[in-house]
Amino acid sequence: YEYVDTIILVLNRRPIIFLHAYHHTIVPFVIWVWVRSDNVLCLHGLMANTGVHVLMYYYYGSNNRNTLFK
Repeated sequence: YEYVDTIILVLNRRPIIFLHAYHHTIVPFVIWVWVRSDNVLCLHGLMANTGVHVLMYYYYGSNNRNTLFK
């Protein structure tokens, strides 16, 4: 489910920003480290992931002329 937003952007031929690409490149590695260290529910990591998604979706939403962000 982590990559659904990326798939939607690619299918709609929308540009993917650096933060989006970087985040979705590094997340599998971070999750693998958490699983290997038995630290799956790391609060700091979950909060950081949420924060990054809020920033990405705000950026995409504010650049979409069909939304109320502008």
